[in-house]
Amino acid sequence: MIIEEEGIKLELPALLHKKAFYNPKMRVVRSLNIEIYSAFNFKNFLDLLASIGANSLRIKKELNLDVYANDISKEAINLMKRNTEINNLNINIFNENAKYLSLSLIHISEPTR
Repeated sequence: MIIEEEGIKLELPALLHKKAFYNPKMRVVRSLNIEIYSAFNFKNFLDLLASIGANSLRIKKELNLDVYANDISKEAINLMKRNTEINNLNINIFNENAKYLSLSLIHISEPTR
């Protein structure tokens, strides 16, 4: 099933699968993220627990930041890749342990001066 959130189309995981996640109640939080990030001069966005990419794709589309999205679940990664294709957006996708990835990418989250 494909839904739309603020101009982003998202293919959702099958109901029986628990390895990918989408919470429609977090739409407000994702919108607040856009407002907060737009108030600062960030050039990158790191989403260590991106799941299907709802937040990451909205950040990319609405703010055009360089987005680094990660999830440990291969099912979530496959849906995130599909969602980037559906929306014709380009983000950097990782299938890593968030702890180790954050250490290797820590420099990307610094604001532009």
